[in-house]
Amino acid sequence: MGRDEIVRRTAEIHGELIVIHPFRDGNGRTTRLLCDLLLIQSGRRVLDTTIFYDRSFITKYHSAIRMVWHSGDCSELERLLS
Repeated sequence: MGRDEIVRRTAEIHGELIVIHPFRDGNGRTTRLLCDLLLIQSGRRVLDTTIFYDRSFITKYHSAIRMVWHSGDCSELERLLS
């Protein structure tokens, strides 16, 4: 599987898991861990979690998650994860 396909699938899985996760806190961390596992299994590097400490990235990330929540559109999340 190519890089673009891995990023697309990771964004879809990440977005959907965030949306269905039943708890307000912890869903981002849990979902990122699962996505890391999927990336490792596909022979890819894990997500650089230091970006989640950057306030401007967090704002974009939350906006992308809202897009998934409201319309099922993972394109913005895919762009961020790439």
